[in-house]
Amino acid sequence: MLRYIYTCLFMIPSLAFSQETILFPRTPDISPDNKTVVFSYLGDIWAVDATGGNARPLTIHTAHDFQPAFSPDGKFIAFSSNRHGSYDCFIIPAQGGKAKRLTHDSANDIVCGWSPDSKSVLFSSNRGLGYPGFSNLYSVSVDGGQPVRITFDEAKEGVIHPAGNLVAYTRGPGAWYRKGYRGSSNDDLWVANLDGTDNKKLTDFNGQDSSPMWSQNGTAVYYVSEVFGTPANIVRLDFKAGAKPVKITNHTSEGVRKARISANGAALVYECGSDIYMIETSNPSKPSK
Repeated sequence: MLRYIYTCLFMIPSLAFSQETILFPRTPDISPDNKTVVFSYLGDIWAVDATGGNARPLTIHTAHDFQPAFSPDGKFIAFSSNRHGSYDCFIIPAQGGKAKRLTHDSANDIVCGWSPDSKSVLFSSNRGLGYPGFSNLYSVSVDGGQPVRITFDEAKEGVIHPAGNLVAYTRGPGAWYRKGYRGSSNDDLWVANLDGTDNKKLTDFNGQDSSPMWSQNGTAVYYVSEVFGTPANIVRLDFKAGAKPVKITNHTSEGVRKARISANGAALVYECGSDIYMIETSNPSKPSK
């Protein structure tokens, strides 16, 4: 469980060692083997064992690094950083190391995830659109090069189906989460072919739906929603006609945010209050933090 997360602090030149409890870690993700959780804290990317313990920095930079995402093969972590002005996409080895820049644009490129074969990074961007709240999905090779546009109408928080043929995403004008909001500025979940064709709406709730995640076999979508009332919780929707959402978590005070699923589909991690929680998809009634 993630009950205790500490930073390791070293003071130069004495190299004295101390521990400091981490509060408000953000944008977590979990490794494909469910053993490591990465997150953003104080503008850097950190890693900690899924059972808790001492967190270690994977990036150390004056810029803001966030939105880490493990590659499905577990070898790399993608993240977004504004170390060159606007946010670009970068990758580092999963154990840390030199960051490789993948995108070069004056717009903000925000990492969403990976292709199932770990060969490209999926991101959202407002490049060329002229409106900061309007974005589309793109993919870029881990070798760099020109990004490929995937969607041609507003899309963000994309995630590619395990079979590699579909992409689920959120669409709507909602730029910020507001607890209990109901109205026309909400976000819903959509799905499209990976070439951007045949867009279909998956949810029709008048509040915020976010953080879509495919189950390991691609037969269901997990996501964050207030469809069962406030605060937001994780729900599951089977990917078939007429399916109804099923509530997975039961937080009653603080709402769930920024949920991610492991590549093997066995675990979910997410923000809630000042902590990161983890649940097993086979036993979601017992979240650990």
